[in-house]
Amino acid sequence: MKNKKNKIPEDFLDEILFKYKLNKWRKRLVHFRFENKVLNYVFNFFYYSSFFSALVLFPFLIISLILYKANRSSDPITDYAISRLLLTALSMAIISIVFCFIWNILYKSIPNKKYDLDFNNWSMNKMVNETEWNFNYIKTFETDFSNHELFIKKMNTKVWESLKKDDKDFFEVFVFRLANMSSHFKITTVNNFVFYLKYSKISSNFRVYENENFLIVNSESMNENKKNILEDKGFKFYKEKDGKMYFWSPYSGLSIFNIIVKESSYFTIKESIKIHLETKLKLIDEIAKIINN
Repeated sequence: MKNKKNKIPEDFLDEILFKYKLNKWRKRLVHFRFENKVLNYVFNFFYYSSFFSALVLFPFLIISLILYKANRSSDPITDYAISRLLLTALSMAIISIVFCFIWNILYKSIPNKKYDLDFNNWSMNKMVNETEWNFNYIKTFETDFSNHELFIKKMNTKVWESLKKDDKDFFEVFVFRLANMSSHFKITTVNNFVFYLKYSKISSNFRVYENENFLIVNSESMNENKKNILEDKGFKFYKEKDGKMYFWSPYSGLSIFNIIVKESSYFTIKESIKIHLETKLKLIDEIAKIINN
């Protein structure tokens, strides 16, 4: 996988981001978060309240106008009731506009917007294999399919953390056999040693209960020195089973991009993804170097 120079082309990132619709303002608005949790709650309250009000109250306003026009020459009591209804609808519409104005001010005035992007395997294959990147120790990069999707009962974070800590066997079943797999990549070094980057997550409804990220290496390609070097890099040995050594990875999943931008524009998001991608490509080449040597 050697190339003449390290360069990430512009066009293929455009294709990927177009598929995720991040070139559109609406999509960029939905995906971002502030670094401050309180600001996130405040923004989400005004944002969703304004749209809910628009969806519910504007039709209500139109109906009030129609009823008022049809009955304004009838009984005075009916006229008064309709006028109160109309004023209420107008007041609620004004509230909706004010809420919309507030979240717009928050969005434009507060810097450092955070995006947590989880790209699929097609995107990652394209990012790695179609970049003009000079891999010194990597021969091939492939998607390795594993595990089947399973729907599990809702489990709160406290229960999941307790399960992870106290019942390793049950935890292992969820992570290695029954979990929803986000990504699983097989990487072959220039000396034909194989290792895997496996990212798993347990999800139920709208919650993700844990993101686990593993480096898995064939035992035959490992020795004590390589193991020590990996542990010095932050990888924590977990177990050895069926001819493979498992390490907890201190890094985010290969397909996970946690980026922070000051301006939530298409250009700044793309440039930030390029920087993070360069870091990830250097990292997997560094892992390959350790295993290869």
